[in-house]
Amino acid sequence: MHPSQPLSLVWIDDYHGGDPLFVQSLARGLAAQPPDHRRAILVLGGLDRAQRLLEANAIPVEVRDGVPISADPAARALIERACREVNKEAVAVLTEFGVPAVGIQGCDRGLLTIAESRITPPSVAWLEKIVANGAVPVVSALAAGRYVRPVPIGKALAALATGFSGADIRVILFLRDPSIRHKSNKNIYLSDISRVMADHDVKVVRKLLSDGIRVVVTDARSAFGGEQDTYLQIST
Repeated sequence: MHPSQPLSLVWIDDYHGGDPLFVQSLARGLAAQPPDHRRAILVLGGLDRAQRLLEANAIPVEVRDGVPISADPAARALIERACREVNKEAVAVLTEFGVPAVGIQGCDRGLLTIAESRITPPSVAWLEKIVANGAVPVVSALAAGRYVRPVPIGKALAALATGFSGADIRVILFLRDPSIRHKSNKNIYLSDISRVMADHDVKVVRKLLSDGIRVVVTDARSAFGGEQDTYLQIST
């Protein structure tokens, strides 16, 4: 691994992940970096796509903590399909911009496993090798358990962060309120941005910070290769 370049765990919420221009902007930024500086893992979901598929099939579903929940096998299949499609499309965009990318479902190779709503700390050695070889893993927030199920994107990302414990990592977060990203200061309190975040996501960020993981807010254009003052570092 490149000793001076932190590994970026990129939290792409469903709002941004469903915007093709946002994903293209991320891809453009990564493409502009030297191969050994593309040290990033993208983590995304598929809620918007899943809701559209379920609606088209007249299947009602409950959304809890940002993920669709259902005991109906047909609904589960559509939810998993949605996550896989969103992942595939993100990989295609990165590839189109010349960025080597590998689509990974969180349920692959035991990366994310869940029991009683808790994700087991994953083994990330094989994921680390992909990054070291210059490719960008795109990980869907799908976990394996009694069946494959979606998990909150932040929860999946936090689990990956535990796997990289001891490594130089940072979490990149994007917010819906553009005014927050353009303040002149370089630090921001979590309490100042919690109003534009879901409660379950605020809890994840608070836990990341308590574990000593750096969490920054930026925009797609500045996420990779941006100057230091294009990031806002979150603190409690």
